[in-house]
Amino acid sequence: MDTPLVSIAIPAYKDKYLHEAISSVLNQTYTNVEVIIVNDCSPNDIDSIVKSFSDPRIRYYVNEANLGKNNPANNWNKCLSYARGEYFSLLCDDDLYDCNFIKTLVLLAQRYPETNVFRCRGCVIDKDKNVIDNYPSSPEWETTVDYMWHVFKNYRYQTISEFMYRTNVVRMVGGYATLPLAWYADYLSVYKFSMTGGIASSSKTMMYFRQSGINISSQDDRNTELKLLASNLYIKETVMVINQLVIDDDYKNRLVNILNYRTKQITKYSLDHAPRKVLFKLIRENKTYGVPLKMFWKAIFKRRK
Repeated sequence: MDTPLVSIAIPAYKDKYLHEAISSVLNQTYTNVEVIIVNDCSPNDIDSIVKSFSDPRIRYYVNEANLGKNNPANNWNKCLSYARGEYFSLLCDDDLYDCNFIKTLVLLAQRYPETNVFRCRGCVIDKDKNVIDNYPSSPEWETTVDYMWHVFKNYRYQTISEFMYRTNVVRMVGGYATLPLAWYADYLSVYKFSMTGGIASSSKTMMYFRQSGINISSQDDRNTELKLLASNLYIKETVMVINQLVIDDDYKNRLVNILNYRTKQITKYSLDHAPRKVLFKLIRENKTYGVPLKMFWKAIFKRRK
C-alpha cells in the first residue's frame, strides 16, 4: 500500500483520559502520521501530559483564547489549520483508536479513490473502558442520501472520532460545521464532506467513544438552551444540503419530514432531562426555538430531582 502522511488531531481540554487517547494514536500500525494536539486554554495540566511523550511526530499548540467554550468545532477547525497530511482524522480527548484504525481507513481510501469520507464501526465504553454498546454496522460504501436516510431513521450512530477525510476536500467545503456546543455538528459536517463520492466504511470496530459523564453529550441539564438553538440551525442547514442532492423532489420532501420528526424526538429528550428552572426561563423569554409549548409543559410536569 501507499503510505501518505495522515494528520491525526486531538483538540485537548479535558485531561482525565488524554494520555490514553494520545497513546492510542502513537500505537498505530500505520506509522506515517503527524499528531496535532491543540490545547484550548484548558485549566488542566495538558502540558505535562503531552511532554510525557517523546515522539517526534507530536506537534503541540496552545490557543491564546478558549475557542471551543460554546462551540468545540472552532477548535476542530483550528486543528485542521495545522494539518499537513493528505488525510485528516480528529480524535476527541477521551476517545480511543484501535491500533489498526488508520491503516484500515487508508486502505479503504485507496480502494475508493472518488470517495472523500471514510469511517469505521464504533462502540461505546464507560469510564473504565468496559464496552456498553455497539454502533450499527454500515455497508462498505453508500451515497450521502442513503447515509442521511439511515441517520434520520436512527439506523446509523456516529461521533466525530471514527472518521477520516481527504484533507483538501474538508478545507474546500470550509471545514467543520459550527453549531452551538458542536451539537449535531459532526452529522452536518459529514453530510457536507461526503456530497461528492459518498461514504466508505469498515465493519471492524476500531473507535471507542467514552461515555465518561464529563462530555457535552452527558450534560443535558446545563446545555438545554444551546442544544435547542443548535437543533434549529442543524435542520435549516441540513435541508440546504438535501436540496443540493441529485434526487427527485418527492424524496427530498420525505427526507425533510423524517429529519424533522427525528430531531423533534431528540429535542423532547433534552427537555425531559432539563431542570424546571431552565424550562420556565425558556418559556418566560418566549424562546421556544420552534418547539411547541406543550412539549415544554409536559417536560415541566415530569418527575425530576
